[in-house]
Amino acid sequence: MAKKKKRIKKTLLIESSCPYCKFKWQRKVGLKRIQCPACKKIIEKINCKAKEESRPIPEEKYEIFKDRLYELSGEKEKERNLVLFHLGVSTGYRLGDLVTLTIGNILDALVEGSFYIQEGKQYKLWEYREKERKKKSLKGEKVYSEQPPKARVEPISDSLRKVLVEYCKGKKRSEYAFVSTTNAPNHIQAGTFSKILKKVSEDKQLQLKNITGHSLRKTYATRVYEESGGNIELTRKRLGHKNVMTTQLYLGLDEILNEKVTIAVQNRA
Repeated sequence: MAKKKKRIKKTLLIESSCPYCKFKWQRKVGLKRIQCPACKKIIEKINCKAKEESRPIPEEKYEIFKDRLYELSGEKEKERNLVLFHLGVSTGYRLGDLVTLTIGNILDALVEGSFYIQEGKQYKLWEYREKERKKKSLKGEKVYSEQPPKARVEPISDSLRKVLVEYCKGKKRSEYAFVSTTNAPNHIQAGTFSKILKKVSEDKQLQLKNITGHSLRKTYATRVYEESGGNIELTRKRLGHKNVMTTQLYLGLDEILNEKVTIAVQNRA
């Protein structure tokens, strides 16, 4: 008889903008769907599977990580993997929005000087809210209209421009920029690239934990926050978050502060 997996009791902060978001989170931790208040931030204590958050790539190991990513990739994947990595860290877009880019999308962005990407996560959330509003409207309830989310704009740096210009040479506008080596001409899946990054992070020269595809966005967020002198509002805008609380949780500022306080107290003992 197979042993049951132990469920770890853990206090989690759950930002729930709507039931759709919470439902997605519950599926990840293995819970059944339950009703929850819409459009509210909630803090709950629940029994769930422990799930570690993805972490940014430490600056002191960033260059080694890039080198190992290139060295551990297959010959046909080296350039693709390195460019996608560079793009993720430089722009902060979610991996799911980057893997679907075409060469034409990138060339247009180079002409404009910036990327204009409608982030899929935000748009799906808006679509869900629209459906809920229509249901309420049919019941005669008062509803408030909400404009669809705007595309997030991210300027292209000089270093990123050089990388992208070189990468696009000899490629057709219509083809995906980051083609799958096992399922061409389709694009690589975000989950596949995430596994590639995880494998690199476990290399003996790095030995990093909780590195996933989302680590690229978190690395971007950490850099923006630090380079702006700890400007949380600017970081919020660059990430496309609706409120500062989300950004604080995202950066793990409470955890960092707790670590600093602990060290300071121990040093004074």
